[in-house]
Amino acid sequence: MDVYATNEKQPVEVQKTLNICRSLNELPTKMTPKRFIQVFLGSADSQIAYLRRIWAIPKGLPSTLEVLGGVRDQILKTDGGEKAWSEFIQQEAIKLLTAQQPPRGYYPNGCYHSSTTLKAAVLKDHELDMQDKALTTDHMPFLYNIILATLMHWPHAPAQDKPAEASGEGDGDRDASKAFVNGLDEDDPSTLPEEMGGVSYVYLSGAGQSDHRLRRMATTICPMVAFGRNRRHNSLQLTISIGFVACGVTEWVHDYLNYLGLCSSRRTANSALRTLSKEGEANLRSVMRDRKYADVAPSICIDNIDLEQHLFAACATFQLSPRCFSPHARASNPKL
Repeated sequence: MDVYATNEKQPVEVQKTLNICRSLNELPTKMTPKRFIQVFLGSADSQIAYLRRIWAIPKGLPSTLEVLGGVRDQILKTDGGEKAWSEFIQQEAIKLLTAQQPPRGYYPNGCYHSSTTLKAAVLKDHELDMQDKALTTDHMPFLYNIILATLMHWPHAPAQDKPAEASGEGDGDRDASKAFVNGLDEDDPSTLPEEMGGVSYVYLSGAGQSDHRLRRMATTICPMVAFGRNRRHNSLQLTISIGFVACGVTEWVHDYLNYLGLCSSRRTANSALRTLSKEGEANLRSVMRDRKYADVAPSICIDNIDLEQHLFAACATFQLSPRCFSPHARASNPKL
């Protein structure tokens, strides 16, 4: 049986393909179609290189990817092929993930924040958002997109997305169809947070709430991976550790989350807080030195910042009085 036989009823493309396969199988050197593709793509011959010149440019990329899709479909037809394809894609993904990483060096040229030179401006919400955006879109987009796509394709159906069914008891009844956000009634003024210091909150519901949560998860995982590979990529970790120490998170919890790569060590956080306190002290001195604030006493006494409660408790004869916590007059400290 001639497997390369053609007839006029076959499409022209099929006839050409069979004729090419027949030619490849002829002496003096037989070649399989796979070997032909390998030579065509890997040969350094100038003529062959010229023939494949548009395979990797924008004009030819769509059709090249279609060829890869056809190879994938053929491989996935068998169980063994599916496993081999999975391992191949995994290795290629590892290469891409390894190649994408945040830049090294001190911020803003790199992603390293030193606890001894940290500035309060770096911890502003806008600045942190810019750092997150740079990490997920410029430095590690492949990992971010994989995590986000995996999370968003996971079956989830928020209750807020389902249309509410009428109870049949009138529009004034507050029934199970009432929209709640985060467990709170968004129409109840008592559940709405007040705006304080220019900071306010926006309630999200339905798909918006789910989308924001999943994006936040993906945005958090990326810096954890970067920190695990290089502990000098510590923007998120330093910010979280400062908040943990300031809020009184226990040492055990802090150390465990540091082990997981979610935050920096307590030692680093304390060093950063000392640096920030020096900056705050300098800012306070600068502001209170202005003559227009001459009649306003500072709200804290800088000289007493380092005093701890156990120092008062250790002295049985020391009597606390309201004067100990009252603002000191400007004249009492000429340095201010």
